[in-house]
Amino acid sequence: MNTIHIPGYTNETHLQDLADTISSLRPNSRILEIGCAYGRSTCCILDHLTPGSTLTTVDTFAHIKVSKMYKSNHKKYQRMGVKMPKELAHNLEMLKQKGHRGFYDWITQQHPNHTQHSTHEMTSVEYMKMYHMEQYDCVYLDGDHTYDTVSKELAHYELSTVLCGDDWGPAHPGVTQAVNELRQRCETRVWQEPKLHLRSGFWSLTKTA
Repeated sequence: MNTIHIPGYTNETHLQDLADTISSLRPNSRILEIGCAYGRSTCCILDHLTPGSTLTTVDTFAHIKVSKMYKSNHKKYQRMGVKMPKELAHNLEMLKQKGHRGFYDWITQQHPNHTQHSTHEMTSVEYMKMYHMEQYDCVYLDGDHTYDTVSKELAHYELSTVLCGDDWGPAHPGVTQAVNELRQRCETRVWQEPKLHLRSGFWSLTKTA
């Protein structure tokens, strides 16, 4: 399945940067994804897992209206005056039929690497409390965009080799402030600048060897 045809907000530039980040991980890495929307980023990560690696996803599945995603996609293609790709049209119909969590399960369970993936329906704060001893090689953040929550996530997983996520930039001051504070604390980490001119807020901070 073409990942870009899964309903979502991340664009191809973002997905390529995420793919490159996941592909760069060593084999048998443990990856945590906080915030998955309808599964676009999840399937991108699953597409590029290194051998033996696993993905854990955490989301509330309660914050994105299915009707809004369905209507906005159809309006977009109407404005463009072009026909919507069949795969996207089919996925939107399935989203409308199954609802948020139902569609997410349907789309991710089709993936060849689905046995290397687990999902927890809760907030990141709840997950960190319940699984406070769990550590990950790579943590991808795209959940609650408030400063308080992102700061807690970054502090909790600060030992991870790669910390990355979405929505660094003027539109999301809470994310930006929390990430910038981590940059100041961890000056030796390699910073990947978001491509804001391409409408991508993907960022990453990677430990040096």
